[in-house]
Amino acid sequence: MKASPLSRPSAALRQQASLAVNSEVIAKWVLVLPLLVFLAVLVLYPAGYAVYVSFRNISVGSLTSQFIGWQNYLTTINDPGFLDALWFTARFTVIVTTLELILGFGVALLFDHVFPGKRLLISLLLIPIMTAPSLMGIMFRLMLNQNIGAVP
Repeated sequence: MKASPLSRPSAALRQQASLAVNSEVIAKWVLVLPLLVFLAVLVLYPAGYAVYVSFRNISVGSLTSQFIGWQNYLTTINDPGFLDALWFTARFTVIVTTLELILGFGVALLFDHVFPGKRLLISLLLIPIMTAPSLMGIMFRLMLNQNIGAVP
């Protein structure tokens, strides 16, 4: 039985579909590339450097360093305050996360209902959230000011 001409795509149609797929893949990589560069520069490099430094004995102001292996980790683990700090951090994390989850659900349930003054309460709730970024913008504007800034 012979295949009909409609059942098989022509070579030109296959090539056109292949180009469309390739251009889609290229477009996806072009859109993701800035994020990958951002992650490499601001996350991966500092994390890798921190691991590198953790295996060395480096003094502030000194240009030389000496490889000491796991000694920094052993010193930290054997410090009597380390386990106390670790236990405090674990308890703090569990308590704060639980309280934030409960309060967050409570506020979400509160604002899920219609009641008088709902819009005012939402505005009052958002004021502290919006204040910090605004103040950061003002601080950076002052820091970069040509006349009085720390970074002229």
